[in-house]
Amino acid sequence: NQIEQVIMTLVVNARDAMPEGGTLTMKTANASLEEEQAARLGVAPGPYVTLTVQDTGLGMDEETLARVFEPFFTTKTEGTGLGLAISRSILEAHRGQLSYQASAPRGACFTFNLPTAPESS
Repeated sequence: NQIEQVIMTLVVNARDAMPEGGTLTMKTANASLEEEQAARLGVAPGPYVTLTVQDTGLGMDEETLARVFEPFFTTKTEGTGLGLAISRSILEAHRGQLSYQASAPRGACFTFNLPTAPESS
């Protein structure tokens, strides 16, 4: 349920960033994070499942980018501003992480990595 909440937050935010329409792209992949990349992302190295949610919406300016994960910060007229903060906390609680790339007016791209479950025999 928590991962569904994260995905829904990312998709709803993408939808809201495209008031005149646009393209929403979701991609999944398996990834192996090496020491350097894992350290940069603040997670342990190893195998991960990655989900990327990208939109062609309005993007975010530098001020918004600096506050994107701040609790109660929102650019919307309705809502609490907790969606991304909670999403980040959920992923971190599962030893994952959430990152973003965005710039106005070229859309936004959020990616999360979750460690894979160990194989059972």
